[in-house]
Formats: sequence, structure tokens, C-alpha cells
Amino acid sequence: MDYTLDIILPRQCIEQLGLMQVQHEWGGVMHPQDKYVTSSNIEFYEIEDHEYYNRIVGFLDLDVFLYLYLKKDLLIELEFAVNRDGNQLNNNPLFGFLCKLADLPCFYLILAREDEPVSETIAINDADEMKQVLLECFNWSDPKDVMICKREN
Repeated sequence: MDYTLDIILPRQCIEQLGLMQVQHEWGGVMHPQDKYVTSSNIEFYEIEDHEYYNRIVGFLDLDVFLYLYLKKDLLIELEFAVNRDGNQLNNNPLFGFLCKLADLPCFYLILAREDEPVSETIAINDADEMKQVLLECFNWSDPKDVMICKREN
């Protein structure tokens, strides 16, 4: 399947997830880039156009929330790990990272196949629920296009 994975999370939580914004030095000045990297080298890129997400999630304060998308190659590896050998999931850095989202007070994860609309919103409370939902979404026999979220009370 050809999935896309986008995450919307509070900017104040990027360090809690181990995300660091890549910066380049030019002329003795550090310039932030639109790329974020985890300690296990998972690369996310900032999304500039929020129109699609505003329709799904609603309008969010851009000063508070960060919109990111994942490069597809790691997503394919996770998809194969779920469907071929579920025992390998504990070794999959992307799966571990996505489960850590459940520790945040608020996030939105949009997992959809290319050109498919989000058909379901699933609210989770903890990492165990997150794991179960991810396993169900990536199942090749019944794939799902969902928004997984945890909203502040």
C-alpha cells in the first residue's frame, strides 16, 4: 500500500519526543531548516500548506502546533514488519516513535493511503491503544485511512 503519515503536535513537545530541528550554519549564523530528525534518524519535514489538515482537524494555532510529514521509505518498512513478522515491531524505530506520541497531552496522526480520504477518527489514551490501532491500520487484509488523536481535556 502507498501510505502517507502526517503528524500534528504541540511545538513544546518536540524535545519530549526526541525531535530536533536541523540547522545549517551560513555566514556564522545558524538557520533553522524545515527538517526534523529523531535520535534514531527518522526524518520528518514541516508541512507549509495546512488547508487539507484544517478540513480534517480544524484550525489550530500555528504558533502552538507543528505539522510534519514522514518520508515514505520508513513507512514501507513498518508496513512490512506489521504484515510479515509482528515480532520485529519492537525493533522498528518508527513504531516505537509513533507509540511515544501517546505520552503527549495532544497530537493528531493522519495515516491514509494516497488519494484516499480519512474515513475514521480514533481517539486513544495510551501507548497500548496506539499500538493496537497502528496494527489494525496497517493490516493488508483490511487497511484503514484514519486520524488517530489524543486531545487535551
